[in-house]
Amino acid sequence: MIRRISYTQASKAYAAHGSQLQRQTGHFEEALDHVLRTEGGFSNHPLDRGNKMGRRTAYGITQVAYNAYRTRKGLPRRNTREITQHEVRQLYYEDYWLASKADRLPRQLALVHFDAAVNHGVFKANKLLQRTLGLREDGVLGPETMRAIKRYSAKLVAEGYLNTRRDFYFVIVENTPSQKVFLRGWLARLERLREIHR
Repeated sequence: MIRRISYTQASKAYAAHGSQLQRQTGHFEEALDHVLRTEGGFSNHPLDRGNKMGRRTAYGITQVAYNAYRTRKGLPRRNTREITQHEVRQLYYEDYWLASKADRLPRQLALVHFDAAVNHGVFKANKLLQRTLGLREDGVLGPETMRAIKRYSAKLVAEGYLNTRRDFYFVIVENTPSQKVFLRGWLARLERLREIHR
């Protein structure tokens, strides 16, 4: 099993740790590329619930998430406008890729799960994956969830997961009509993931 390491350590260890680490980090780079293309640059849309604390995101990273990252690193807080590309990659690797356990999933499923963690939060993404598998939704990807994932092909689970996320978007809009402005973009996000799998 690959030990949990930071994005910086993973990058430096590419050659030393062999092909398994290269695949893991390579899958992360592929997933991150999709997220960055989807999230874009700086945003302060007043209706974006991800912006509710500070009303600003950069590359999909909220001010709250950036504050937590900087605090954890022992660094002073600063505006998301000042986030560096290194910080973007490190934050996504540690706080979403590893935190969601996407590094333990097959490539196709890992891409969908990482994107869900970024879009919905890690806990909610875990619950949506469990919903797809027909499991109790406790938000923890423990042994039971991992065993269930292995019962099916990664492509089948990934497709089901995308459908679960699509349904969830419609629930969001039904419960909070102001969010309908984002629905087309959310659905396009899922279609881009489907294209990656084809």
